[in-house]
Amino acid sequence: MSGVVVLLSGGLDSAVCLMLAARDLGVENILPITFDYGQLAAGPEIEAARALAREAGVAEPVMVRLEFPTETPLTGGASAGEVASVADDRGVVASSFVPGRNLVMLAHAFGLAFDAGACSVYFGACADDAAGYPDCGPGFIDAAEKAGNLAMGGSAIRVIAPLVRMSKREVVRLGEELGVPWELTFSCYTPVSDRHCGSCESCLQRRSAFEAAGLEEGPW
Repeated sequence: MSGVVVLLSGGLDSAVCLMLAARDLGVENILPITFDYGQLAAGPEIEAARALAREAGVAEPVMVRLEFPTETPLTGGASAGEVASVADDRGVVASSFVPGRNLVMLAHAFGLAFDAGACSVYFGACADDAAGYPDCGPGFIDAAEKAGNLAMGGSAIRVIAPLVRMSKREVVRLGEELGVPWELTFSCYTPVSDRHCGSCESCLQRRSAFEAAGLEEGPW
């Protein structure tokens, strides 16, 4: 088996994963996959993913449309100001958490990898995400890899999560070393006219990461 599938949302983390895979494996071996799950930022995220793929010189992303039964701020279930961490009897989770999203996305990526004869799936979860998103931590990733391979009849596809123990600041610094074109990325949960709103949780986290890394975040 050769080649990899890269989950490419168009955001910072997935852009770094894409450039890492391109550097280490060669652009001809990369197959990006991008999802529209009804998120408010679907349009600009998809355009960002396509632009990043073109810039990296890899194949056009495979597009997958998903539907989830739970409304969150990402899909218009709350205002931008409500996109923050909340606590309930399951612990602290982000109100923007979409139950089952990463599990379903990885399942699609596994299916694509199996069909394409790819050896691994690159998944851009970072350490800062794991606190509010239970489907971003190492335990989930290990379990998803095991389940995915069992579902494929005992395949040996790996889930590569190179950022899982890195802070967002460290991800930005790595991306800078890799030459990630930050101006092509899109990180907003609640865009205004397909541009970053500048005030949602993701926009604030993006700005904070660039400031902590001592870098300019580029145009919005």
